Amino acid sequence: MLVSMGVPSADLNRYFISHICSAIGAAKRVIGYFPGWAKTYLAESKGGITLTYYIWGEQTRNMLHLIKLSVGTESVADLAAWHQTRRAQTDDGLPRHITRMWPKRADAVLNGGSIYWVIKGVLLCRQRIVRLDEVTGSDGIRRCAIVLDPDLHLVEATPKRAFQGWRYLSPDDAPRDLAKARKGDDALPHSLSSALAEIGVR
Repeated sequence: MLVSMGVPSADLNRYFISHICSAIGAAKRVIGYFPGWAKTYLAESKGGITLTYYIWGEQTRNMLHLIKLSVGTESVADLAAWHQTRRAQTDDGLPRHITRMWPKRADAVLNGGSIYWVIKGVLLCRQRIVRLDEVTGSDGIRRCAIVLDPDLHLVEATPKRAFQGWRYLSPDDAPRDLAKARKGDDALPHSLSSALAEIGVR
């Protein structure tokens, strides 16, 4: 549930904010404190203050995605095939990606985040992040295994320059999911997806 309102008058702003915050406080006293249950965000807007109130865990401002190059992958189908191999899976059969760096903002990543895959210079798909596992290699070094949902979701093709490792990606900057293809529809060739993305056609 999301309630958002912009009030141009400073006096009305204070009035509404005061009463809504009082309601939140009363609810917390009755129900008890749940971490992340209710949060209030104030942001400057042209007419005054925009008040956004999130409840029951729908906190997109507390969620982060990751973005990563899929090195050596030629297409989304290639990535899916790699995730079917035993080497790319956890003991419980889920695909994973092992990285040296543990996300410091793990709570935000695990709050509904996905990993967005860049294939040959174009961001093409995403997978929901299920959990983060600690793994120790034969060299004795501890690393982070980003465990993923097997489903690959196609997104609007977006050109991306090469970068090292993974990066955080805010929900506001993440491309939208594409509608699921109908049976019999063929995926666009990667070269065509890249060309369309370069001219802004998604």
